[in-house]
Amino acid sequence: MNDTDWVMLKKYYYARDVHLDRLALESHGIDSTIQEDIMSSVNPVYSGATGGDRLFVRAEDLEEAAAILEIEYTEPIPDQGRMIWTKIAFFLFLLLALFLAIAELIAAV
Repeated sequence: MNDTDWVMLKKYYYARDVHLDRLALESHGIDSTIQEDIMSSVNPVYSGATGGDRLFVRAEDLEEAAAILEIEYTEPIPDQGRMIWTKIAFFLFLLLALFLAIAELIAAV
């Protein structure tokens, strides 16, 4: 892919949806790329905490791509603050699960 400006078109919580939309755009001759979040493929429950999958198109194809997917595109508002807190919460959840598993192993001994 060339070094052109890529714009995020849409976020997805299920990996199958982002791939279906990518195929729809490809069938209309629009280049797109996916920034995948592996957690949405492994377990979609964690997709919200990790941000999900993102579909990117070239800036010059943005309006046509939005029309093909029948979505109203608005400039995304950076949500880095919220994303940081969801990642921290997810990390704490994993840490708690690990702690509980270790406590259960110690109690079994």
